[in-house]
Amino acid sequence: MFRKALIAISSLTILFSFQNCGPSFGDGFLVNGDIANSELPKEVDSEVFESSGDVCEDTLLATFAFGYHIFLKNNCAACHDGKHEAPAFASSSALASFKVFQDIGYKKINSNAISTAHNPPATGPDNTPEVDRLEESWLPALGIYNSCSGGGSGSGTAGNAVKTTLKANANIYNGRATANWYPLAWNLSSELRTAQKFPLRLSVEAQVAKNGTQQVGYAFRRPTISVLSGNQRYRVKGLFFEINSTLQATATVFRSVQAIVCPNQPFNFGSTGNAQLIVRGSRLVTDKFSMQITSINVETNASLPCGAVIGGGDDIGDTAPDSVSFTQLVSTNATLGVFRKYCFECHSGSNISGGLNLSSYTQAKAKASTILRRMNNPDSPMPTAGVLSSQLRAIVDKWVTTGTPQ
Repeated sequence: MFRKALIAISSLTILFSFQNCGPSFGDGFLVNGDIANSELPKEVDSEVFESSGDVCEDTLLATFAFGYHIFLKNNCAACHDGKHEAPAFASSSALASFKVFQDIGYKKINSNAISTAHNPPATGPDNTPEVDRLEESWLPALGIYNSCSGGGSGSGTAGNAVKTTLKANANIYNGRATANWYPLAWNLSSELRTAQKFPLRLSVEAQVAKNGTQQVGYAFRRPTISVLSGNQRYRVKGLFFEINSTLQATATVFRSVQAIVCPNQPFNFGSTGNAQLIVRGSRLVTDKFSMQITSINVETNASLPCGAVIGGGDDIGDTAPDSVSFTQLVSTNATLGVFRKYCFECHSGSNISGGLNLSSYTQAKAKASTILRRMNNPDSPMPTAGVLSSQLRAIVDKWVTTGTPQ
């Protein structure tokens, strides 16, 4: 039986801060583009799905709910909604669909979705671009799941998931009228809900997020881990947030981070892309916060440098180059051609959705902040099939933050 827990899957928006780009959420925290004018996050009840009861599986379930589940419900429910004899991977329940999807496998699902013989016109080659996008997002999530649950070289295990105690700081709520940030910190040698103990300190800064006078949730920045004692080095993978024991499983900014943490060298999870995180929802002075790390292991390879793991076969972090040009984004480059591969279907040639032609540098530059915001918005993502992987979004982020070079 599955644990009866609910995880919010549409209450979280990932935003990045830029200089002079929009309304302020506090010291150094700015929202891109025209969000204040037309697309302010709305205070609505979150869509929820039932937890699988396993922390590693829940992270993969969240990716499924935002990606494949939406596609399958829209295209396959006529036969696969659980009311027919066909496998029920397109039912209204994300958890039930996920279990069937896992049994069948994404490769078989993809093959049938683009097949001219399976069930046209619901299936066929017209689905290929969307299926490619779904797989692009699914594979990194699958890698994180395998690492969490014990698969792959050097990975942690499900039992290694580290959960801090729940902690409140009334100043976060009481200071909501200010732009101040307030600290939360845990000593991982004593303030854990799991059996492991580590001589490490984990901290983050939080505030009530506001757009003008409207409160929209909580903002978090600068999650940092450091070694408190000893000479051991530690490999740390994946960071998640909990509010009142509810895992914010849809976060994509910090969950892919992997780092070697060394004595006297604190590691900031939020340094890549200047990432900040907002969790939307109601706020109470009694709210309690906790954090969860997928795995912490002693690192025995002394040759590995301290800091974020980049470029190795075990890397699950962002690896955007130092600079990205518009020419590269619209190129056929398998890594950098993000606009061409994921956006041109609706935003080029005769298909100019929303009046935005992403083959035009002038138009892309004018809407750069909006493009980035939509790519990081799980409630209304671009592409519409679901939020792209953090690696792909980091490439577009780099183009925007370096001045949108042509």
